[in-house]
Amino acid sequence: MSGDGDCDGSFVRTTTGVTKSSTHIAQDDWNGDSTPDFVPTMGNNYEISYSNGFGMIFFRVEDVRKSRYVTVHTIKYPSTSTSANLENPSLHVGAYATSIGATTAIDVYATYLSGYVTSGDERVRNPRSFSNTKTIGTTETNVLTIRSKRMYNGLANQGEIAPIILTVANDGTKSAVFRIRGNPTIGGTTNFQDIGTNLMSESETAGTTATGGLLLGQFTVAKGQSLAVNLDDIRIRMPPTLRLSITGVMTSGSADLTAAITYYEDVF
Repeated sequence: MSGDGDCDGSFVRTTTGVTKSSTHIAQDDWNGDSTPDFVPTMGNNYEISYSNGFGMIFFRVEDVRKSRYVTVHTIKYPSTSTSANLENPSLHVGAYATSIGATTAIDVYATYLSGYVTSGDERVRNPRSFSNTKTIGTTETNVLTIRSKRMYNGLANQGEIAPIILTVANDGTKSAVFRIRGNPTIGGTTNFQDIGTNLMSESETAGTTATGGLLLGQFTVAKGQSLAVNLDDIRIRMPPTLRLSITGVMTSGSADLTAAITYYEDVF
């Protein structure tokens, strides 16, 4: 059949699709295996697998039928960039949501969060140490405080400090009590300074009174005595959100109290 003419017709939508502006990706379009029984509104297990800074990144969902995690999305990073996909390989576990263009609060729920590595903790640097002596009376006072910087080399720092040894000494004629506190309220004007070159740790000794925070340890040292404490046994970890203070107070009178802390800057 041939010839010229007009053709009239219409299209009828039988199924409502996803709008163009939506970020929804249909399960059939996942660039990996699909999980037929996957119900995102129910409890599920997920994992993200990284290798090195230029390796591929795999997003996986636990598949009930296959009894294993299956890849549902892959970021093919090799041969695509001169910059690593991870600026800092220390990955903190968390969940958050952002409300863009609205003031309504968003609730985030998680049944549990966990993180794993394929090897044990490996310390790749030599330990560091810092000490200070201060004349202290019967008011609990900051002897020294250390912390991990919020920013390091212009990037958000996620590295941790791991204290391993604390040594305290009492030069007075009465007993002294030393305490380890996390994020206490320090009186006076604090002044954090770099402990060394190319280190992410900072120290502070100018602060005065110390109260509150997390009490992580307490030790009594007799007159003229010293005490060494193995902090590695209690495995304190100091992310940039935690300041660790060593405080001291005399039972009576005043004396020179000394605290020295030895620590590692990386535990991965």
